[in-house]
Amino acid sequence: MASAAPTFDFGSGAKGVGQLFGAAASILGANASIRAADQQQDYLNQSAEYDLFRGRLAQMDVDRQAKAVLDAQKTSYAAQNVDLASETVSQVREETFLEANRVKNEVELNAALEAWGKREQGRIGRAAAADNARAARIGAGGQIVGGVASIAGAFA
Repeated sequence: MASAAPTFDFGSGAKGVGQLFGAAASILGANASIRAADQQQDYLNQSAEYDLFRGRLAQMDVDRQAKAVLDAQKTSYAAQNVDLASETVSQVREETFLEANRVKNEVELNAALEAWGKREQGRIGRAAAADNARAARIGAGGQIVGGVASIAGAFA
Protein backbone atom coordinates (compact mmCIF):
# COMPACT_ATOMS: atom_id res chain seq x y z
CA MET A 1 0.00 0.00 0.00
CA ALA A 2 1.38 3.31 -1.01
CA SER A 3 1.24 6.13 1.44
CA ALA A 4 -0.33 9.39 0.43
CA ALA A 5 1.90 12.39 -0.10
CA PRO A 6 1.78 14.85 2.77
CA THR A 7 -0.49 17.80 2.20
CA PHE A 8 -0.31 21.29 3.54
CA ASP A 9 -3.38 23.14 4.82
CA PHE A 10 -2.72 26.70 3.71
CA GLY A 11 -5.51 28.05 5.91
CA SER A 12 -3.92 26.70 9.09
CA GLY A 13 -0.47 27.73 7.92
CA ALA A 14 -1.62 31.27 7.21
CA LYS A 15 -3.33 31.41 10.59
CA GLY A 16 -0.09 30.35 12.27
CA VAL A 17 1.97 32.93 10.39
CA GLY A 18 -0.61 35.57 11.30
CA GLN A 19 -0.28 34.64 14.96
CA LEU A 20 3.50 34.94 14.76
CA PHE A 21 3.22 38.40 13.19
CA GLY A 22 0.67 39.33 15.86
CA ALA A 23 3.13 38.26 18.57
CA ALA A 24 5.87 40.37 17.00
CA ALA A 25 3.54 43.36 16.83
CA SER A 26 2.58 42.89 20.50
CA ILE A 27 6.22 42.86 21.57
CA LEU A 28 7.07 45.90 19.43
CA GLY A 29 4.06 47.76 20.83
CA ALA A 30 5.05 46.89 24.39
CA ASN A 31 8.57 48.21 23.83
CA ALA A 32 7.20 51.39 22.25
CA SER A 33 4.91 52.01 25.21
CA ILE A 34 7.84 51.68 27.62
CA ARG A 35 9.90 54.14 25.56
CA ALA A 36 6.97 56.58 25.55
CA ALA A 37 6.55 56.19 29.33
CA ASP A 38 10.29 56.83 29.80
CA GLN A 39 10.05 60.01 27.74
CA GLN A 40 6.98 61.13 29.69
CA GLN A 41 8.76 60.44 32.97
CA ASP A 42 11.78 62.47 31.83
CA TYR A 43 9.49 65.34 30.82
CA LEU A 44 7.68 65.26 34.17
CA ASN A 45 10.99 65.21 36.07
CA GLN A 46 12.17 68.26 34.11
CA SER A 47 8.85 69.96 34.77
CA ALA A 48 9.22 69.19 38.48
CA GLU A 49 12.67 70.79 38.50
CA TYR A 50 11.17 73.84 36.82
CA ASP A 51 8.47 74.00 39.52
CA LEU A 52 11.13 73.97 42.23
CA PHE A 53 13.09 76.68 40.42
CA ARG A 54 9.92 78.74 40.02
CA GLY A 55 9.32 78.31 43.76
CA ARG A 56 12.79 79.63 44.54
CA LEU A 57 12.16 82.63 42.31
CA ALA A 58 8.83 83.26 44.04
CA GLN A 59 10.58 83.13 47.42
CA MET A 60 13.07 85.73 46.21
CA ASP A 61 10.12 87.86 45.10
CA VAL A 62 8.61 87.57 48.59
CA ASP A 63 11.91 88.75 50.06
CA ARG A 64 11.94 91.68 47.65
CA GLN A 65 8.37 92.61 48.53
CA ALA A 66 9.07 92.32 52.27
CA LYS A 67 12.07 94.63 51.90
CA ALA A 68 9.89 97.12 50.00
CA VAL A 69 7.29 96.99 52.79
CA LEU A 70 9.97 97.52 55.45
CA ASP A 71 11.43 100.45 53.51
CA ALA A 72 7.95 101.97 53.16
CA GLN A 73 7.39 101.50 56.90
CA LYS A 74 10.66 103.28 57.68
CA THR A 75 9.73 106.15 55.41
CA SER A 76 6.29 106.40 56.96
CA TYR A 77 7.66 106.34 60.51
CA ALA A 78 10.25 108.95 59.65
CA ALA A 79 7.56 111.18 58.12
CA GLN A 80 5.57 110.87 61.35
CA ASN A 81 8.64 111.53 63.53
CA VAL A 82 8.34 108.08 65.12
CA ASP A 83 11.50 106.81 66.81
CA LEU A 84 12.72 103.86 64.69
CA ALA A 85 14.25 102.27 67.79
CA SER A 86 10.92 102.11 69.63
CA GLU A 87 9.42 98.81 70.70
CA THR A 88 6.30 99.27 68.51
CA VAL A 89 8.40 99.80 65.40
CA SER A 90 10.51 96.74 66.24
CA GLN A 91 7.39 94.67 66.81
CA VAL A 92 5.83 95.71 63.48
CA ARG A 93 9.13 94.99 61.75
CA GLU A 94 9.31 91.53 63.37
CA GLU A 95 5.73 90.76 62.35
CA THR A 96 6.56 91.75 58.78
CA PHE A 97 9.53 89.34 58.79
CA LEU A 98 7.39 86.56 60.25
CA GLU A 99 4.68 87.05 57.63
CA ALA A 100 7.27 87.08 54.84
CA ASN A 101 8.74 83.81 56.16
CA ARG A 102 5.28 82.26 56.39
CA VAL A 103 4.56 83.17 52.76
CA LYS A 104 7.99 81.88 51.68
CA ASN A 105 7.34 78.56 53.45
CA GLU A 106 3.95 78.29 51.77
CA VAL A 107 5.51 78.97 48.36
CA GLU A 108 8.21 76.36 49.01
CA LEU A 109 5.65 73.78 50.13
CA ASN A 110 3.44 74.36 47.09
CA ALA A 111 6.40 74.03 44.72
CA ALA A 112 7.58 70.86 46.46
CA LEU A 113 4.10 69.32 46.33
CA GLU A 114 3.74 70.11 42.63
CA ALA A 115 7.16 68.65 41.90
CA TRP A 116 6.47 65.53 43.96
CA GLY A 117 3.13 65.03 42.18
CA LYS A 118 4.74 65.23 38.76
CA ARG A 119 7.57 62.88 39.69
CA GLU A 120 5.11 60.43 41.21
CA GLN A 121 2.91 60.63 38.10
CA GLY A 122 5.93 59.80 35.94
CA ARG A 123 6.94 56.90 38.18
CA ILE A 124 3.42 55.45 38.19
CA GLY A 125 3.12 55.84 34.41
CA ARG A 126 6.44 54.05 33.90
CA ALA A 127 5.43 51.22 36.23
CA ALA A 128 2.08 50.84 34.45
CA ALA A 129 3.82 50.70 31.07
CA ALA A 130 6.19 48.02 32.38
CA ASP A 131 3.24 45.99 33.71
CA ASN A 132 1.40 46.33 30.40
CA ALA A 133 4.52 45.34 28.49
CA ARG A 134 4.96 42.28 30.69
CA ALA A 135 1.37 41.25 30.00
CA ALA A 136 1.84 41.86 26.26
CA ARG A 137 4.96 39.69 26.23
CA ILE A 138 3.15 36.89 28.03
CA GLY A 139 0.31 37.17 25.51
CA ALA A 140 2.82 37.19 22.66
CA GLY A 141 4.33 33.98 24.03
CA GLY A 142 0.91 32.36 23.80
CA GLN A 143 0.50 33.66 20.25
CA ILE A 144 3.86 32.17 19.30
CA VAL A 145 2.95 28.78 20.73
CA GLY A 146 -0.41 28.90 18.97
CA GLY A 147 1.19 30.01 15.71
CA VAL A 148 3.77 27.24 15.76
CA ALA A 149 1.04 24.71 16.61
CA SER A 150 -1.11 25.98 13.69
CA ILE A 151 1.81 25.74 11.28
CA ALA A 152 2.73 22.26 12.55
CA GLY A 153 -0.92 21.20 12.28
CA ALA A 154 -1.06 22.45 8.72
CA PHE A 155 1.09 19.48 7.66
CA ALA A 156 -1.14 16.47 7.36
